[in-house]
Amino acid sequence: ATPTPEVVVVQTASGVNVTKQDGTYVANADVNLRADASTDAALVASVANGTQLTSTGVCDNGWVEVSYEGQTAYVSGEIGRASCRERV
Repeated sequence: ATPTPEVVVVQTASGVNVTKQDGTYVANADVNLRADASTDAALVASVANGTQLTSTGVCDNGWVEVSYEGQTAYVSGEIGRASCRERV
């Protein structure tokens, strides 16, 4: 039998739980990437429509953790759902 992968949960600096899972998204609009899973967090970068983002986790508060230019950043899940599409 194939073992079920263990669910890995980590926390952001502000204590938001992140369930680690990989995915790839393409921004359908300009998107702000933040240092933590909050609109109050520092802006890391803004990415343009068409930018491919590698998701590394999903936060309990609906934000998505991404890897961008070697940094961990976060995009609002609300924006992510509206502005990014998962590549299958």
